[in-house]
Amino acid sequence: MKGTRVFVAVAMVATAALLGGCAQVGAADVGAPTASSRPTAISAPVAAHTGAVACSALATPDAVAALVGGTGAEHAIEKLQAGSPPSSPPWSVQNANGTVCGWGGLSGLIDDQGTPQVFLEVVPGLTPQWNALAQAIDPSAGAAYNGAISRGGSCHVGGGNGSCTTEVLVGGAWMHVEAISDGRSSFTEQTFHEFVQRVVTRYSSLAAPTPVVRHTLRDCGDARLQSAVSEGMGSAQPDNAGEKDFTLSRAQRDAGQTTACPFVSADDPEHGWNGWVTVLDGVDPALFAHYRQAVDRPQSEPVDVSGLPGTAVGVSEETVDSTRTTVDVLTGTTWVQLYVYGGTDPKAVVASVSHIIESGWLG
Repeated sequence: MKGTRVFVAVAMVATAALLGGCAQVGAADVGAPTASSRPTAISAPVAAHTGAVACSALATPDAVAALVGGTGAEHAIEKLQAGSPPSSPPWSVQNANGTVCGWGGLSGLIDDQGTPQVFLEVVPGLTPQWNALAQAIDPSAGAAYNGAISRGGSCHVGGGNGSCTTEVLVGGAWMHVEAISDGRSSFTEQTFHEFVQRVVTRYSSLAAPTPVVRHTLRDCGDARLQSAVSEGMGSAQPDNAGEKDFTLSRAQRDAGQTTACPFVSADDPEHGWNGWVTVLDGVDPALFAHYRQAVDRPQSEPVDVSGLPGTAVGVSEETVDSTRTTVDVLTGTTWVQLYVYGGTDPKAVVASVSHIIESGWLG
């Protein structure tokens, strides 16, 4: 993608409430039946729902500081690349009853390169996607964690500086962990894996969060979508999203928990505008409201979205080498976003979003 790349990382420090069982009904006075008596229906039990795990239950600031240095302070969602696409953390993970955590300075996630950090995200219920991607891609074997399987990942360490990442399947949940150290002489591949093992052990000891299944699989090559984008932006064509990769984001897309479709200008694919249509389903309005409140872009200009249905917000802003326009709409419980890089009229972006909603592609 051309233009400033959005580094997406995130935090979900709030956990969903535990919704347990059914409400108890007080016993009624059972007297002699009368002609007007009617049988009383008994409600079927409501399945218990276990909310997402709290970040504080997985690691402490002291443990993070011991690994990578710095303070290890836990960050709220507003500090973790707020305003990122809904198909990316924190929004996609939070919408799937998952957990996203960030501790430290979060270099690579915001413009604070070189500051030590640990970033973690975990989504329950993705074993089928893990197995399918592992078979298709055959990523390298990871560390031998007790109670979990690890694939992929890498470490680049030297002189106390460096970074490590790993992908882990634990209790049916896909967990991604990455760490960046800055001058911490004790930071090694071994200390990273020891940290991850402690996180895995803690996660395994907790009640497993209830998986959220969203099997809304949309075709990015659907003619209705291409026509809708073109009607606003001019001639558009689907871009190559790349080969399958062994990542949590890819697993969520394959599970139908997210939709992410890249497009480019058909008139000038190499140098014209480029952007993404992203969608989340089953969205709590409170999550969308949090997204709107978390966006902090003092240099941006608001975009007129008054003609769009539902709840909408739009901004246009200058990047290092381009212009980015982002339009978000929550219509019912479906969150649609189109963001475009390139010198494009924001009105065209709004028009494309309107056509996408009206096209029938969303379902």
